[in-house]
Amino acid sequence: MVPVSFFRALLVGVLAGLLVACGGEPPRRPSYADLRFIDQAPLRLDVQRIDVVDEYRPVFDPPHVEMRLPVPLPHAADNWARDRLQAVGFKGTALAAIIDATAVEIQLKKQGGLGAMFTTEADTQYEVRVGIRVEIKDERGLTMRTATGFAERSITMLEDLSLDERDRMLYKMEVELMGELDRQLETQVRNNFANLVQ
Repeated sequence: MVPVSFFRALLVGVLAGLLVACGGEPPRRPSYADLRFIDQAPLRLDVQRIDVVDEYRPVFDPPHVEMRLPVPLPHAADNWARDRLQAVGFKGTALAAIIDATAVEIQLKKQGGLGAMFTTEADTQYEVRVGIRVEIKDERGLTMRTATGFAERSITMLEDLSLDERDRMLYKMEVELMGELDRQLETQVRNNFANLVQ
């Protein structure tokens, strides 16, 4: 009688052989450049310190996907606050609060039936939004001025897209989303903070 350990060893060998035959490890998905804003002149605020806080708490359960985007959305928002705001004063504090960084994945209902065999349908929609509030506080911690920016995007994916193609589309959407947020916040900060921004 052949021992069970022999069959186990044989099974492991067969599986290892299959992996080698298929090219070994599965291909890695491409990584994407971090979304940074260091190529732009900082908004120089007449405060002693800038605090960055995350008021939005990411959700890790479906349909939320903010942490699974090519650049996690809360991280991109945090980068904006740290790259674009600079303290150049001697008193007071600025607070940059990330108030939204939501991305949800919606599975779309497909047509089905015979017609679906001859058409490429949309199967997934992504709804993404991000928001940041910037406050200037005096030495007592009281809010003196506020500037808030929001941006949102929606994108629909076709069923025949590969994971890499989907990631490329999502990354492009994130670049556009954060670009819009940056423009809004710069306008709001310059308008609302007046002589407190250089």
